[in-house]
Amino acid sequence: MHIFISHSSKDAAFADEVCRILEGAGHTCFIAPRDIAPGKEYAEEIMNGIAEAEVMLLLLSREANQSQHVFREVERAVSGGIPILVYKMAEFELKKSLSYFLMVNQWIDGTKDRNPVKILDAVNGKMTGKGNIPNTVNAVSTVKNGKKRPVKLFGTIAACVVILIIMSILWRQVYDERHENVREAEKTFQLLPGDKISLGTYNLYKGEDYWTKAPEPSDAAFIRGSNIWSDSNIRTWLNSDRNVVVYEDMAPEASAMSEKKNGYSNEPGFLYGFSEDEKAVLCEREIITQGNILTDLSSISTEDKVFLLSENELEWFSEADINIYSVPTKAAVEKDKTKWYEMYSLSLGVEEYIWLLRDPADDSASACKAVTNGYGDEKMTSVEAGTEGFGIRPAICVDYSKLSALSERENR
Repeated sequence: MHIFISHSSKDAAFADEVCRILEGAGHTCFIAPRDIAPGKEYAEEIMNGIAEAEVMLLLLSREANQSQHVFREVERAVSGGIPILVYKMAEFELKKSLSYFLMVNQWIDGTKDRNPVKILDAVNGKMTGKGNIPNTVNAVSTVKNGKKRPVKLFGTIAACVVILIIMSILWRQVYDERHENVREAEKTFQLLPGDKISLGTYNLYKGEDYWTKAPEPSDAAFIRGSNIWSDSNIRTWLNSDRNVVVYEDMAPEASAMSEKKNGYSNEPGFLYGFSEDEKAVLCEREIITQGNILTDLSSISTEDKVFLLSENELEWFSEADINIYSVPTKAAVEKDKTKWYEMYSLSLGVEEYIWLLRDPADDSASACKAVTNGYGDEKMTSVEAGTEGFGIRPAICVDYSKLSALSERENR
């Protein structure tokens, strides 16, 4: 069996010992820095080593738990469908960024006696079982990263489209001359927090293989996608009513996605399925979004008819007594090629799924904030902007008087 050994450089002596035992038993191993070819790019060699492995052996120490290099290696193995054998070397709380990736893998307890023979026995057993996670491991949310793509790709659509209209929280953006019409409409038309209306149609899905090179932090926005809402392809798509959407930068093709799947460059705009009367109901409003670490601006203003929510705007759910956690549509699950919904939700026993917000994640040029699936203690996580396979819940602001008139016509 060909084994990739993932470890912290602080554990190099033990990793070398494990490698000698495995190779002495007839297995082959890839271990850094021994197997990094002279003159080759380190990150590329690591990614190639993982891609060629039949199994990854993770020597999980306190140092490995904090290592970004180890995290990228684990992330790559999961995205490539490579099984991971975890050898836990000490008692500690597993980082949240690793917990999703490791909770369904086989674990070996090496906290009491550091015995490499246990690893050899597990490898010789060909990873047939899924071990239990020690009680010290707290499973929470995950961060998935993506493949090289242009700067302006912001996220990708995946699971559900729920047109979120919460009138208690969406400002009535009508001009002064319309106020009288609004008051008259309110006398005959009642829309309360939590009520649902249907406007337009769209058969939405989104979500495949990862990048081969791990980016340096300074290149994250280019390789993983920028998290600036104002420049994002998803914003362009949501606000377009054209059959062929025109993107200012590279279109969101499958080749630009983290897993090379679920490109939507040939999809009609989100508003394409709205009638003229339905589009007339929508109000363009100012959207304020915080800037990321690459901009000097603390916030950026845009004018949008359709937008993703911010973290602050999640309060609207509470005001309307609506659950922030969301279940994807059947069509979304069927058409998503990543199958991450099964991995990140169904395998944990929950139907809800991760969905994206428009806010950049703190201190990041490439990750955006997201709402978790409700599994664990945290409601917020972050997702790399160039990653497909996760959900969105577009929000709109409506002209109350026009909505009232439209409803009356439809009910006749």
